[in-house]
Amino acid sequence: MNTPIEKIRLVITYLFSLKSNREIEKIVKISRETVAKIKKLLFLSKLKYEEFVKLSNSELEEKLEINRSMQRTRKPQPDVELMTAELGTHKGLTMAILWEEYRQQTNGNGVGYTRFCELLNQVKNQENASQKQVYYPAEIIQIDYSGDLVDIDLPNGEIIKANIFVGALPYSCLIFSYATMTQKTEDWIKGCSQMFKKIEGLPETIVCDNAKALITKHKNRIVAINPYFQEFLEFHQISVLPARPRKPKDKAIGENAVNIIQKQILMRLRHESFSSLDDLNTRLEYMTDIYNHKKTKTFPNGRMHIFSAQEKNILRPLPMIQYQVLNHYIKTVVPIDYHIQYLNNFYSVPSQYIRATVELKILDNYLYIYLEKDLIAQHLIIAGVDKISTLQEHKTENHRLKDFLSKESILNWSQSTGRNTLKYCHLILNKDSNLYNNLHYLFDLRDWVITNKFIDRLELALSYACKLKIENLARLKSIIESQSYLENDDGHVRQHKNLRGADYYKANK
Repeated sequence: MNTPIEKIRLVITYLFSLKSNREIEKIVKISRETVAKIKKLLFLSKLKYEEFVKLSNSELEEKLEINRSMQRTRKPQPDVELMTAELGTHKGLTMAILWEEYRQQTNGNGVGYTRFCELLNQVKNQENASQKQVYYPAEIIQIDYSGDLVDIDLPNGEIIKANIFVGALPYSCLIFSYATMTQKTEDWIKGCSQMFKKIEGLPETIVCDNAKALITKHKNRIVAINPYFQEFLEFHQISVLPARPRKPKDKAIGENAVNIIQKQILMRLRHESFSSLDDLNTRLEYMTDIYNHKKTKTFPNGRMHIFSAQEKNILRPLPMIQYQVLNHYIKTVVPIDYHIQYLNNFYSVPSQYIRATVELKILDNYLYIYLEKDLIAQHLIIAGVDKISTLQEHKTENHRLKDFLSKESILNWSQSTGRNTLKYCHLILNKDSNLYNNLHYLFDLRDWVITNKFIDRLELALSYACKLKIENLARLKSIIESQSYLENDDGHVRQHKNLRGADYYKANK
């Protein structure tokens, strides 16, 4: 008997209802002879109605002892797993080509093209099956960037493209949007900061894609987070869960939010012009708020109502201190000359950190250099190209000594001391061609003055020395020590109690 078991079960149901063979023939659309055979099998099995309703199809076949020996021979089936893998590997491969190859292998005895496609699609559907996601209030937030850009017409006539950051809370499906100039790490962080400020709280986890600005590596179950983004997460005590590569369903709510922003908001702004990023963000916030309050079949009271009633109060509070978003963040290795490069200029790092990997953080006009979260150097950012900012305390002892015993250092010292000191230094440097001796003359003078704390006497003393062209160091030291250079403007020596003067000697003649 080749009658399907479902029809057999239906015939038996009508037989228990005491319908005639002719009536069953018309209702079930099978021959009267087949109805008679089923009636005979039911009689021989002595099956009662209470047992019948509890039996499965296979148990019913076994109970009736149905003989299915007259089955058609099974055609050779395709290796659907292998062929599905080939479809995923070769972009241009089609099911028609695979079916032709399969028919050649089976000498034309295989299944038809329609059945072949059904078998392959069954496997593909199983692979693409979606798992039902369950979300809890304030648990996660999903972030992404829209692929659509928005034009900003600057006052100078230039047109720039703004990127749209999108965030979504999966539980309430609340949507957030924010425009940034790029999609760098600092822009992702700026978008997250503005989003937390908007919802007035912090979720437990951020779900993102594998953008290099956030996730530097996601391979073989190993995830490496961008250090700048990781610092932001640690500051807010938030964990991150990157979606699996090429698995957008891992953040389906975020993907849907991007689609909503593009179709429901950006399309409504397509005829508007914006002169700045702030103008665009003002409009985006207004339009997104309208959409969050919109009542739909899915959200009868609006997304904002669900968020306010069930999610807002569960979010963790914002930190007391706001996170400062850096202008730039770089990781680099300190070279042998202990000067790292930033924007074509060079900045010193303490020499003991040569070959160490440091982090550069730029905030406002300052460059901060960190080693394992410790601030080791700080510089004011300098304008220009190939400029060097070096702090003396960063140099090695040999380099400090070499710089201290250089022509530039003595001239810088003399210039900072005063005009007369600078004039006297030039006098000594140019007195003859022996620059080595001349420099050491000035080095000795500088050391002696600093050691004896005579720096306040130097300007007057060296003015006197320049007039008399004193080039003997011992004589100059004596003049400074005794302050014999102190004269009045009219050339007379200043009076004090130890000087007798000419009148004294006239009186004693």
